[in-house]
Amino acid sequence: MFQQVTGINAVIYHSDKIFSLAGFTNAAQQTHATLLSVGLVNVLATLIAVAWVDRFGRKPLLFAGLVGMTIGLVAIAGAFAFLEHDEQRSAPKAPTLQGDLA
Repeated sequence: MFQQVTGINAVIYHSDKIFSLAGFTNAAQQTHATLLSVGLVNVLATLIAVAWVDRFGRKPLLFAGLVGMTIGLVAIAGAFAFLEHDEQRSAPKAPTLQGDLA
């Protein structure tokens, strides 16, 4: 259940936009960055879990993973909140109806 509610599907789905906002300008760069970062993190996390599951057990690894995912998702949410706030500050103001009539 925890695997499905972690938000990783949303991160993977929007990874091209995330990397474009991070400065990867064309689709090839975004796809390459997505493939390497998401794929590499998945492989490394799986290898670590396989190596540590017998030593520490499933529950401690589950809780450590939940803490890590929570920190990561809060960081992503904070980055998007800052980005949206920054975009609103730098975006040109749309003309208002009252301003158009005056």
